[in-house]
Formats: sequence, structure tokens, C-alpha cells
Amino acid sequence: MKKSISLSGILVLSLLIFTSFFNMSCKGKNIPPDASQVSAITRGTIGKNEVVIVEFVNAQDTAKPLDAKAFVLSPAVKGSVSWRNEFTLVFTPSESYKGGQKYQARVRISGISPFSFSFTAALPLFEVEFESVRLSGDDDILIAGIVSVDDDADISKIEQTVTSREIGRPSWTHENGQHRFFFDAVSRGQASRTVEVTWNGSPLGIKKNGYNTFDIPGIDVFQMLDLNFIDNIIEISFSSNLDENMDLRGFISLAGETDVRYTVEGNTVKIYGSNAGGVSAGAQLVIQDLVDSNGKRLDVPVQYTVPDKWELPEVRFTGTGVILPTSQGAQLVIETRNVSGILVEAFQIHNHNMFQFLQIK
Repeated sequence: MKKSISLSGILVLSLLIFTSFFNMSCKGKNIPPDASQVSAITRGTIGKNEVVIVEFVNAQDTAKPLDAKAFVLSPAVKGSVSWRNEFTLVFTPSESYKGGQKYQARVRISGISPFSFSFTAALPLFEVEFESVRLSGDDDILIAGIVSVDDDADISKIEQTVTSREIGRPSWTHENGQHRFFFDAVSRGQASRTVEVTWNGSPLGIKKNGYNTFDIPGIDVFQMLDLNFIDNIIEISFSSNLDENMDLRGFISLAGETDVRYTVEGNTVKIYGSNAGGVSAGAQLVIQDLVDSNGKRLDVPVQYTVPDKWELPEVRFTGTGVILPTSQGAQLVIETRNVSGILVEAFQIHNHNMFQFLQIK
């Protein structure tokens, strides 16, 4: 028995196959918006709860209900789509984006050519900074630090991020957005040993971990415990308290100069530089023959080279304007510092839309 297939059936089947192929091929690949219809879209890296914005060139009919496909995110994120005004469509997430995830937004608005664009959710913040090592009243070692995270991070999970196999878990304080941890005083015996403190962001859903190793010197050992160079100040912690009335200028040499400005507090010395100036990059610090408050001599001299100053990256315009009057050879000069490259995004504003652009911007 012969089977016949109608031409209309073939056309419908072909159309379905083509539509499916088109949707599959477009998913993941952006279709740029028509510049004569869309003036601005969200791009780059955004905060984990930040809104996504689409601005149109001409006023839209905000009284007309938005279709379910008016704004679609992939991967999907719960949220709502609404009109901020007659020119601006906004997606407001009701759940956080996944840090580091790239999202594609597909927009279908009546009268506007369909288009899509991408943005990336910022990675969550997780930084661990240790304070200078201090001594307790019994000359035991005090280890403490600060964890920096996003404001909405779960405190119970923050307290799972820091631990030590040798000295257990720390205690915590959470005040004014600052999360400080501190371990019980580490006792010192006759022999020297080390303690390792580890941190891991996995309780917060962050793939970041590390560790710090601390020397726990024997009770009769006088040595350097810790050295930090912060805000152009060298801060050094020792395993014994120092005599705060002792003149240390004969024991400290900075760039060959012994006339050094410093302060002493317990087991910590802060060096601010020579009287002729601050701490210079590349300067060599040497501390030797130093004795503690009990007369014990420093076991090993301290030798440290001040690192070169590293300025924070910066990008700025040399002038005060950011609008180029023409696309015919006009130049916009940008100054940079400590960056290997930049991305420049330019928008062409058409004559008929200039007034509306200046109103919004």
C-alpha cells in the first residue's frame, strides 16, 4: 500500500525543523540590537543582585502587558520584568545570579527587532588577611585576622571558612560588617614548632582556598615572628616583648641609615623610615644584635628588602568630555596605569535621538 505525504505537510515539517535549528543556533550566540531602535543595554560584569536594563530609542507602549518571552535569561534566574519608564525595560532578579556565570538575555518586544546580549555575574568576595602576631601576658602566641565577604554572606557559613589542624577553630566577632577571627593563645614549649591556619571559601560557594604557616618558637628563643609592609610602614613582630624605653637606632639600619623613625609596642616594632624621608622602594632593612626586655639576643638577624611601589590600576580620560562630535577621524585620548589592556564601548547617537539621550544621561 502506497503512502502519500501532502506538500503542505512537508512544508510544515520543514518549517518546524528550520525553527528548531534556528533557535538552537541562536542560543548562546548573540544577535546585536538594532542601533536605531535600542540605545543602551547592560553589558560586562554586574553585581549578583543588580538589575538588567534595556533602553529604547523611541517611547514604548507601557500600558500593553509584557509577553512571557519579552525578556528571557539563560540560564534562567527568577525575577520580574517591568517598565521603569516608557524608554526603559528592567529585569529585577528575585534570586542572586551565580558568581562567575555568563548569562544571555533575549529580548522580544512588539515593534522591536528581536535581539540578545550577554553579561557576567561578578564573583563573590572572599579575602582573608592576618593581623600582626601578638603576645599574650604569658608570652603565648596570639593569631588573629579578618575575613572580607559580601554584605549578605551568611555569618554561620563565614565561621566555617577558617580552621587549623593544630589549634582548632577560632572564635569570631561580627561588628560593622567586619568579620574578625582569633584563636586561643598558642602555648610555647621548650621546642619550636609551626602552626598552619587554612581558609576555604567552599561553605560560601566560593572556589578559593589557602593557608598561612606561623612559627611558634620555644620559650627561650628570641626571633622574628612576622613582617608586614602596609601603607609605607614596616611592621615587625618578635617572639618576646621589647623594652619600650630602649633606643633601637643602633640596632636598626634602613638603606644604610641608622637614624630611623620607629615606635615600639610590646613585641611589635613599626618603622616609618629615616628622618630624611619615608621608606624608599628597594631599601634594605637590617636588624641585628637586638635584645628583648629580658636581655635575650636575637637569634637570626632580620634582613628585608622593601618592594617596589605598585600603584593601583587606573583608567581616565585626559579631558572632561566623553562625547565625540564626529566619527570621521576624531580621537579620544585615554590615560592608563598598570593595566595591560582596556575595552572601549562606543555608542552612536542619531540626530533624531540626541535630545532624549541627553535627558537620560
